[in-house]
Amino acid sequence: MTIRRYALCTAAALTAHLAASGLGFAAQPAPATDAPEIAPVGVTVAALGFTREADGFVRFNKLIGGGTVRGTNYTYANAEGMTLYTYDKDTAAGKSSCDAVCSVVWPAATPAANAKPSGNWSIIVREDGAKQWAYQGKPAYTHAKDKQSGDSYGSGADNVWRVLAVKPPEGGGTPFGISVHDIADAGGHVLVDNEGKTLYAFTGKAGQEPATEVWIPFAAPALANPVGAFSLIDRGDGTVQWVHKGRPLYKYAGDLMAGDVNGSGLDKRWQPALMVHYPLPAQVVLQTSPDGKIMTTADGKTIYRHDIYGRPESNDGARGGVYQPAMGRAMGTKSCEAECLKTWRPLAVAKGAQPSWRWTILTREDGTKQWAYNGYALYTYVGDKRAGDTLGANTWDIGTNDHDLKAVSLLAKLRVDYGSTSAFFWTPAHP
Repeated sequence: MTIRRYALCTAAALTAHLAASGLGFAAQPAPATDAPEIAPVGVTVAALGFTREADGFVRFNKLIGGGTVRGTNYTYANAEGMTLYTYDKDTAAGKSSCDAVCSVVWPAATPAANAKPSGNWSIIVREDGAKQWAYQGKPAYTHAKDKQSGDSYGSGADNVWRVLAVKPPEGGGTPFGISVHDIADAGGHVLVDNEGKTLYAFTGKAGQEPATEVWIPFAAPALANPVGAFSLIDRGDGTVQWVHKGRPLYKYAGDLMAGDVNGSGLDKRWQPALMVHYPLPAQVVLQTSPDGKIMTTADGKTIYRHDIYGRPESNDGARGGVYQPAMGRAMGTKSCEAECLKTWRPLAVAKGAQPSWRWTILTREDGTKQWAYNGYALYTYVGDKRAGDTLGANTWDIGTNDHDLKAVSLLAKLRVDYGSTSAFFWTPAHP
């Protein structure tokens, strides 16, 4: 099994590709970028500290305000969600100094048999011949006391063991006026201008761009000089344009705010200028909606998640609010069983597919595998008949810890103490 490069594409194009390559995380050409993936197959992300307490309950009222996808408490984890660590005494790049005794408490993070290096991730060989993941040359480990995703009992141990935190984008090596931002709708860490607006790379033949006011060449200042992978071209009309890795950079006139990627998918020759890209299961596509990108299947059916909100009358916007992985993990597959499955269909995992980045795999009671994103199990809705339908959006059920409703409360079933009256909403899943 291979990993495909991230590309924002049409459902029709992906459907044709799937017919040729099969499902799972599969290879797909992405002329827009040669950016590495942020994490290889088998390396996931965990939100620290958000676990069930000793009595088996998740007391979610303690967690509100933390653990969103834009939080700062995320670490890399293995395929099972166990936190990864580095060891300060590993000073030689690619070499582990945690010996056989040490490895009882600190097992090496072992890559899958078909795993491949990607970006900052490499595979090293230990003295006993076993393989181990390394991040920027530092060997990665798990901790024997960590039992569930979010545990970090090894953090700071002996003042030499560190959690392997997910770091913000680095803008080093970019010219003045260009930086790197994490824009989920763009599919990764993308080049932006000094206002945070997305830059796009033209992937066609340079000089053959159609005359248009929609795609605006990103001009360099008068005294600009090439920097690293950034060069300059004279367009012949008095404009000197920035070029990244041989691809001219543009802005899209329809991007009005920082973080917009409204130009994505309009013309395959223009794609977000990615520095690092995020993986997707091959049967999942990002499609444009009035509220930004949402996830759909290859045939255009909207993908949903089931989440809880403190105000039953509103889920705070069509985007469904932030992801709170503790809630997603607490719900798992149990928030939709029996009667629910007549209208909500689990997003099945293809044979051979493996977790990666924020994509993990849940096992239902009948043994079938289901995709989860940021902790939330994913579904499609039987009422959506046409590509682009979102008829399941904002349907909801009450959720409460009230004593009189405890017998029917989904919160009670999931052993979650949310701390307030609330409702469970179905909302389209966004990146």
